[in-house]
Amino acid sequence: QAEGTSAYYRHARSPFARSFLAGLDPLVSDDAAGTIARDQAQLAAIRAERAELAARSFERIALEEEVLRGRAVNQPAVETAMVALAAEHPIDRLLDIGTGTGRVLELFAPHVRAGVGVELSREMLNLARTRLEANHLDHCSVRYGNAYHLDVEMGSVGLAVLHHVLHFLDEPARAVEQ
Repeated sequence: QAEGTSAYYRHARSPFARSFLAGLDPLVSDDAAGTIARDQAQLAAIRAERAELAARSFERIALEEEVLRGRAVNQPAVETAMVALAAEHPIDRLLDIGTGTGRVLELFAPHVRAGVGVELSREMLNLARTRLEANHLDHCSVRYGNAYHLDVEMGSVGLAVLHHVLHFLDEPARAVEQ
């Protein structure tokens, strides 16, 4: 998944892809194995740094946002109602538009085969990624995206959610039409 000058990759999810990749392991040379080990160590350092930045950002931004949301509505009641709907109707693929901290993905994770969060703020994407990783929600991911220009194939999503998003948009009706 490209995001600015960065690219994010994750292990393939399908059994065929996993089997294919496992079959490549014996072909990796000792030199490449050292490179892979260094890459894995660097990835661990990047994740730790991102988690630290996310924790600081979460304290500064996300908690304030969630407190403000909680003042406007009974957040636990809304989340309970959302999850109850998901439990009644199995969801193959969830699209969370304006995912923010990834809270909706976290809530729906037990009820979806795959979840994708789309977010315009890179800082919030880092928060969401950290939340998903911390909760081992490997079937959910986030990517940079715009509510007005979703790069999603028509009919490929079982449920799309815009939770606490529309009031931030200049043209909310246009986003809903997507």
